[in-house]
Amino acid sequence: MFDWIHEPKNWVAVSFVLFLVVFARYVLPLILKGLDGRSAAIRAQLEQAKQLRAEAEALLESYKQQQKEMLAEAEKTLANAKVEVERMKQRAEVDLKAAITRRTEQANEKIARMEKEANDTVRQHMVDVAISATRLLVGDQLKGGKDDPTISRALSQVEKLH
Repeated sequence: MFDWIHEPKNWVAVSFVLFLVVFARYVLPLILKGLDGRSAAIRAQLEQAKQLRAEAEALLESYKQQQKEMLAEAEKTLANAKVEVERMKQRAEVDLKAAITRRTEQANEKIARMEKEANDTVRQHMVDVAISATRLLVGDQLKGGKDDPTISRALSQVEKLH
């Protein structure tokens, strides 16, 4: 009845069963616990990755919205700048026309003043020439006679007139 003890096959079988029992009782729970911990860590990382992805998508959407707002603001600023440029152009045209008109008036006034000065100068010169000619003529006619104080007085009066 205890012949089975002498057979090596039986000892191998008993050793294998004992190994399975010890393995199932002590080692397998440790391995399963390690695997469960690992899968829990992977699950947590996946959950964190999902959260990060959701946050990144929300942030991306926020940036897209900001980009749209900034683009609209830039377009509005560009439109305002175009309006301002047009207004400045019109104002510059008006200012230029006013400046040209003012310069033309100043030039005309200067020309009129210079014409008047020229006329005055010519008149003065004509008066001087006339007085000199009169003096010469009267002097030539009176050379033969004596110097009359009345004639001298009249000539000085003529000089004072001009």
